[in-house]
Amino acid sequence: MILKSSIRYYTLLLHKRITNFKFAKITMVISIIFYISLFLLSFLITIILGNNSFSPLRNLVSDMGRKAYSPAPYIFDMTCFLSGLFSIPFTFYILKFIKYQFKTNPRIKDKSHNPSLSFIIANIGMIGIGIFSMDRNYLYLHFFFATFALVGYVFAALYISILILFFKFGLSRIIGIIGFFGVIILLSFTFYANVIFTSLRTISEWLIVLFISIWLYSFTISIFFKKLYL
Repeated sequence: MILKSSIRYYTLLLHKRITNFKFAKITMVISIIFYISLFLLSFLITIILGNNSFSPLRNLVSDMGRKAYSPAPYIFDMTCFLSGLFSIPFTFYILKFIKYQFKTNPRIKDKSHNPSLSFIIANIGMIGIGIFSMDRNYLYLHFFFATFALVGYVFAALYISILILFFKFGLSRIIGIIGFFGVIILLSFTFYANVIFTSLRTISEWLIVLFISIWLYSFTISIFFKKLYL
């Protein structure tokens, strides 16, 4: 009984520390810095110093983590692993933020875990991509985690956008409008690129990555400006 109580106490304490606004903000800022700086560095190295002709028109984003294209594939691996890892506290803070926004609406509060679950799946996906690169694609684990990351972030953006547009969420409706219609357009284009005109498949992936990156960090900044010490 004492052991069980101690485990519960320290688990709650750890959760409180992780979801603290200041801690979540610091770790997310670190995540953004890692992602933007390392992603751009990896892209430039691959384009300029790459072993083969690399182009977003022909290559997947993950090809920046292949030795066949980049002399420093580990930079892309670090991009994914570190950004995914340092985003986790912010993900749990988002759950608290949503519950706070809808604390008077039980119907929405019960579904507040949906965006956070999508973010968690996406974070796991990013960490997995960093561990299992295209050159370490054992049992196709790279594609498994890449799917986790893309699907997770896309549905997180869609969930959050719906909350902003159709419920009192306390954030700018512009973020909701861009997120909602952006996701719908990108999903439609991705379906077209993968089913009808397959030569656009790689472009669709790049567009999803760029859109989600821009939307996610805009959403993150707007959360920071709320300054809710939950």
